[in-house]
Amino acid sequence: MTEPVKKNPRGRPRRYLEERPAWTIRLDAPLADQIKEMAKEYERSLAEICEGRIRMSFQLEEERLHLNEEIGRLQNLVTRGTAAQKIASDKLKGADNQARELQRTISQLLEQNGDLIKQNEALIKLMSNPHREGSNT
Repeated sequence: MTEPVKKNPRGRPRRYLEERPAWTIRLDAPLADQIKEMAKEYERSLAEICEGRIRMSFQLEEERLHLNEEIGRLQNLVTRGTAAQKIASDKLKGADNQARELQRTISQLLEQNGDLIKQNEALIKLMSNPHREGSNT
């Protein structure tokens, strides 16, 4: 027996291999006109224009969510940076106050040291002078 001859399918070849459900939607006239103009301009079918725009809206939504996450991370970094800057500023103010206090203390010690040196010099003079006041010799 001979094999049956395969017939070629009628019409143009399928562009898409997967199953594609058909939808029917209603549009406002201005929007429908805008889609028709785009289809003419880009030499595409109405369905291709609509499908492309729907895909683009989902991609934009994903990008928006990603950008919102990035903005949140950046805001967190800025907040932490501002807090760290405040802490560093407070510590620097505290260090400045400590430095001023140390300078005052050193100045006081130097003054006291100068006074002690003068007292020592006066005592040395008194001790080196054989005719001290209050001596009976």
